[in-house]
Amino acid sequence: MAVFFFPEPPGVPDIGETFRTLPDTEFERIPSRVRLLLRKAKALQLNLMEMTGGQNTSSRIITRDLVFASNASLAQMVETVRAYLGVSLDEQRGLPDDEAALKRWREAFFSVGIYVFKDAFRVDEYSGFCLYDDIFPIIYVNNSSAKTRQIFTLFHELAHLLFHTSGIDTIHDAYIPLLAVEEQRVEILCNRFAAEFLLSGHGEALLGCFVPKADIPRCSEDPSLFDHLIGGDLQRLWNGDAK
Repeated sequence: MAVFFFPEPPGVPDIGETFRTLPDTEFERIPSRVRLLLRKAKALQLNLMEMTGGQNTSSRIITRDLVFASNASLAQMVETVRAYLGVSLDEQRGLPDDEAALKRWREAFFSVGIYVFKDAFRVDEYSGFCLYDDIFPIIYVNNSSAKTRQIFTLFHELAHLLFHTSGIDTIHDAYIPLLAVEEQRVEILCNRFAAEFLLSGHGEALLGCFVPKADIPRCSEDPSLFDHLIGGDLQRLWNGDAK
């Protein structure tokens, strides 16, 4: 852990400018605790730049090497990202539990240039956020959330970063209809990407990587159980609805 001391507080760019899919009114309602974490994440980006001389510690940066349009094929996007991360379906199936899965995905993200940090948000409505940067993309996850929810947030925010925008994963979604068409498309695709990647077409064999194995038969019969297991995101996506 590197600690930096500045003679005066460093100038931090306006974080809100990078949240392309979040209306100003929605950004303004972010609680003070989450705003503090946003500033903390930005400071971490600046520290990383200072510590590494402006060079990402990974030789590969997924947000630089992969480019997708907002109307990209979801299946093709998932296939391309999976190949780049180097985590096969067989490996995903073999992860013993959600704790092991979360650890594996964090390792995979770090290996492709994305820095993942965890903190207690103390605001249940907010599951995580990402800050886009050409060299040092960051994802922050609410470690008070269930690990399955944290995994979903990782992939939701990864999609934001792939579209070169910062993002926030919240339970509240009333702002989405207020977005311009392009921004709506991106926000919807971020959720669908996360669900498709983790469930891979809702295949029963992969459900065990995301929910307790004892719940697999019940989930296959009753998709509404996802609402209980991970806070509603995948149930909406299962039913074909946009967040």
